[in-house]
Amino acid sequence: MFWAWRSRMDACHFERIAHEGRKAKVVVMKRKGIHAYVRFYSILLVALPLLVILGVSMFFFRGLVLEREVSRLREHVQYQERYVSDWLQQFQRGVEFVAGSYVVRAGDEGETQDIFVRYLGGHKDVAAAVRISATGYTVVDSSSPVGLLLADREYFNAARQGKAWISDVLIGRSSGKPIMIFSHPVSDLSGAFDGCVFFSVRMATVQAFLNTISGSDTGESYLLGADGVMLTESHHLDELRRSGFDKETAVKNLTVRSALFDAAREGVVLGEPYKAYHGRTVVGAYTWVNDGRWLLVTEVPLDAVLGGFYRFLWMVGGISAVCLALITPLLMRFTRSIEQPLYSIVDFSRSMARGEYDRECCLPELDRAPAEIAELYESFCEMNAKVVSTIEELERVAITDQLTGVYNRRHLMSAGEKLVDVCRRGGAPCGCLMLDVDHFKRVNDSYGHAVGDMVLTTIADTLQKSVRGSDIVARYGGEEFAIVAPNADREEAARLAERIRAAVEGMSFNADGVRFVCTVSVGVSDIGALSTVGATLLESALNCADVALYKAKDAGRNRVVCLYDC
Repeated sequence: MFWAWRSRMDACHFERIAHEGRKAKVVVMKRKGIHAYVRFYSILLVALPLLVILGVSMFFFRGLVLEREVSRLREHVQYQERYVSDWLQQFQRGVEFVAGSYVVRAGDEGETQDIFVRYLGGHKDVAAAVRISATGYTVVDSSSPVGLLLADREYFNAARQGKAWISDVLIGRSSGKPIMIFSHPVSDLSGAFDGCVFFSVRMATVQAFLNTISGSDTGESYLLGADGVMLTESHHLDELRRSGFDKETAVKNLTVRSALFDAAREGVVLGEPYKAYHGRTVVGAYTWVNDGRWLLVTEVPLDAVLGGFYRFLWMVGGISAVCLALITPLLMRFTRSIEQPLYSIVDFSRSMARGEYDRECCLPELDRAPAEIAELYESFCEMNAKVVSTIEELERVAITDQLTGVYNRRHLMSAGEKLVDVCRRGGAPCGCLMLDVDHFKRVNDSYGHAVGDMVLTTIADTLQKSVRGSDIVARYGGEEFAIVAPNADREEAARLAERIRAAVEGMSFNADGVRFVCTVSVGVSDIGALSTVGATLLESALNCADVALYKAKDAGRNRVVCLYDC
């Protein structure tokens, strides 16, 4: 009963281990190998600082670049504002000077014409100089016939009030180009109102200045009226026409609405990129000129501002890629120096799990491995040697009877069944012997259990010496022993049994000076003509040998009985 219960428990134990092994295998298969982690984190260790640098550059340094560019544009637009203001003052002072000259006040039309010619010769922007009389008729005109009535014009009405006047940007009737009118009242020599002088001034110089001094090769500077109307020509006429603009010029025909224009009207600084009137994203700055009547704007495309910054990022990225390409082989070499010993440990562990304990733990090349990995592998090999030694000892203990040193019943039933099955398949005989020490209880009672153990050990040694190397000798239980003798026919099995019986009978035992002898009874059977009475053919043969053993005891003990048909 005990051995049957133990067999069932062992079967359950091994089934549970196998189930847990399958679960562990599934878990291991789902996990990534160490090479994936080592390479990933190694590359991450190199790439992460570069990504941080690129990220910080993208969000922090980009803002600094934009802030610096806006500051530069503000300085630049202030310079442009001074130029435009000087340009306005130049012609304002010029017309004032001409209007206050003696010949103009004296009404000398010939000398006035000479002054106009000389002034126009030194100022290419002045398209025409005109002297208007107190009645509103032109009396001197550098470019047109005289006699035109201009008394209804704003500049003449301003002159009547004794005021100088500067017009907004106008489109010349004859030239179709943007011009401005600068006028100043004229007083005769007595101080009475005597009309005015006005200059028709082309915007070409201002336009050229804004075109050439625009803050960037790809930038643009332009003037807007207070209502957002374009006062200078646009650089982007072609783009505007592609988007539906159908005028010949943007001057006085295009109204600009942008975030910068709104910021200028509110008097705040716009430091962020915005979409300009032509649809491109730009960075810009502004200032008011001409007593707040004009808005001077300077803009640079965002891609031009950040072009150098992006080139720097590309350069950093390229250098990073080169560094990564150079360091990757070193990382691969380093990871292999870690992986190879660990793979060896894993492979060796799996072979141990398969029961291949005789495999030698060979050290791989550890010269390039980190010291910790080399120490780990060496410690693993030392541990493996101890584990193998322990397992071998456990296996030996598991199949060996602790008292006699022969195999135990468990090993007999497993290994013996294999021998019987091999013999049956090969058509070879196989003898089975059951032995029992006669009157063993009397030995224990008379001389003590220590002497009884000595008797069993001595008889077991005799059995070991009497059998062949291929035979199995096992303690079956108590004072019973069993022998499985493959390839031994009935005669050979009977001779073996008799040899053992005689050897035991010829031995003498000593218990505290008292000498005594022991005998054994032997039952012999084989697998030749047996049907399966037990669970297996081996059990049937042992049962038959056991029956023969009891017949030997009933016949007087110390004898061999053979029984082949049970």
